[in-house]
Amino acid sequence: MTEDKRPKQTWLAQPDLATLKQVLSVSAIRNLAHEVITRLNERDTHDWTAPQNEVRKLTHLLCAKYPFAANRMIDQLIDAGVPVERVYQNYLAEAARQLGTRWQRNEVSFEEVGLATTRIYIILDALRRKSPPPIATQSPKIAFAAIPGEKHVLGVKMAVDVFRREGWDVVHLIDLDHDQIVKAAQDVDIVLVGLSASGRRTRAALLRLVVALRVARPDLKILLSGEIAKSEPDFLSQVGIDAVVKDVETALEVVQRLLKNVPKPRKMGR
Repeated sequence: MTEDKRPKQTWLAQPDLATLKQVLSVSAIRNLAHEVITRLNERDTHDWTAPQNEVRKLTHLLCAKYPFAANRMIDQLIDAGVPVERVYQNYLAEAARQLGTRWQRNEVSFEEVGLATTRIYIILDALRRKSPPPIATQSPKIAFAAIPGEKHVLGVKMAVDVFRREGWDVVHLIDLDHDQIVKAAQDVDIVLVGLSASGRRTRAALLRLVVALRVARPDLKILLSGEIAKSEPDFLSQVGIDAVVKDVETALEVVQRLLKNVPKPRKMGR
């Protein structure tokens, strides 16, 4: 068996712990791994169980040296007719549980868990992109939130005001911690979350929140604004955000584009 020769992508699409450690602290990377395992463990497996030999194989491939082996297995499951939600709940979630248990027992290293969970995240994102976007039958809700620990929230408040004047049903998520934002975003009527971050200081918290939102609500659109949009363009191009904007006017246009399949809001006074 020869190593996959596909061209390398970004560190998020082609997991590389050495590169991650140049961007984030080891504790931040541990938080990302914990986030993927925890959020997947929250998913309901219903009354169907994936064959354990297949789950064990997937868990092994997620830690293997060949970067796309797990992706190929997921592709084979999809091609064989396994529904995407069942792949989420019964294969990836169960593999995450096994990884978490083995991590607690010191049967796998931090490097192996970091590699595996990053690959799970990339597979989740790929499945999200393959799935058709949900079509709303009524006016959707969008949310705006400041990254936990962020002190500059004026931009978030301005965005809320502007979007409400344009007729959007907006949820204002201010002064909430990480788990509270994720819980609010799990509201089935919310179709987009706009995040605001000021810069390098909140970079780890931003990435952790994006990962949590992607695992908890794969269908959710994620928009980012704030000073970080100007100061960290290279970093932002690699974190799996749907769009980055530098002002509220651009945000209005981008949100309309991202949500082209949902009913348009009616401006106030109409």
